[in-house]
Amino acid sequence: NIGDTLFTIGDMDKVWFTGDLYPEDLPKVHKGQDVLIAITGSDKPLGGKVSFISPMVDPVSRSIKIRALVENPNGELKADMYVQGSVTLAERKALLVPTQAIVRTPEGDVIFKRISQTSPETSVNSIDFKKTPVQVGNEQNGMTAIVKGLEDGDEVVSDGAWLLDNVLNSSENLKHD
Repeated sequence: NIGDTLFTIGDMDKVWFTGDLYPEDLPKVHKGQDVLIAITGSDKPLGGKVSFISPMVDPVSRSIKIRALVENPNGELKADMYVQGSVTLAERKALLVPTQAIVRTPEGDVIFKRISQTSPETSVNSIDFKKTPVQVGNEQNGMTAIVKGLEDGDEVVSDGAWLLDNVLNSSENLKHD
């Protein structure tokens, strides 16, 4: 019939994410908190904010529904798509290094830090690495926080640090024999 709606075009630049929250986590979550949405096949999460927390517990799942308004600039999120959401409970700044850069030794955790030196005689730059003790913090997604032992901007050996340590230990053992 003339005047009937044939279809509706929806704006998908911002979408609603609906997720489940367990009752014990309810005191930690509030409206306006940041949410990161991980999409399978994408390495960059999408961000949003908690916009609604249900006042009721679902009798079947024993969870509480939350909703977040999520930015969807490239249209990666589709209607009825399953994704994983993470609510940011607190933000802390930390110095992170790849976990594989840390060498676990009997004396403690160490890292190989790059030190550049200029020879006064030749004015030639040499690149050396110094075995540096570190105090580690939390580890997540292949990255570890360094609490003590490194400064922002320090360069470290991230690939092959364990092998480098083995080679250095072998050469030290040869010197002592």
